[in-house]
Amino acid sequence: MKRKGKSGFSLVEIAIVVAIIGILAALAIPLFSIILKKSRFSTLANDLRIFSDAFTTYALENADYPATHTTPGTYVPGMNVDKQLLSTAWLSKTPIGGVYTWVYTSDPNPANREAYIQLVEQGENTFNITLADILSLDEEIDDGNLGTGYLQVAGTRVRYYLRTNTP
Repeated sequence: MKRKGKSGFSLVEIAIVVAIIGILAALAIPLFSIILKKSRFSTLANDLRIFSDAFTTYALENADYPATHTTPGTYVPGMNVDKQLLSTAWLSKTPIGGVYTWVYTSDPNPANREAYIQLVEQGENTFNITLADILSLDEEIDDGNLGTGYLQVAGTRVRYYLRTNTP
């Protein structure tokens, strides 16, 4: 009489497979976090480039930048009437948290005015990166110094300058 063999996996085999999956997950999760952060940086850099081009186009067509507009979630007046200069990303939370606003200073001497896109925290839209992360982003898209260049930090605000008086 033949005895039928039992099929299936033993408890030891299942434990080994679970351990291997756990090790792979432990290796993959930090890597996924790094990739996610780089993706957010790339999206932010692209958004800033697109917005910068839109404000520059406006300034070329109107001989000046638009006035300061610090109401998040709304378009800067005159920027989206006919030409749709700003993308819908302007209305959303930034890839690093916070919201976009526009500042054009009103110095009596036009040569002293500054124009910049400002990322600010508002309500539940807080930044989800550290100062070290912002410095890393600055090294990728600017000069690596958060006090000079296009990308600067002023208190709890991140600024991307289109026109500045600082060297």
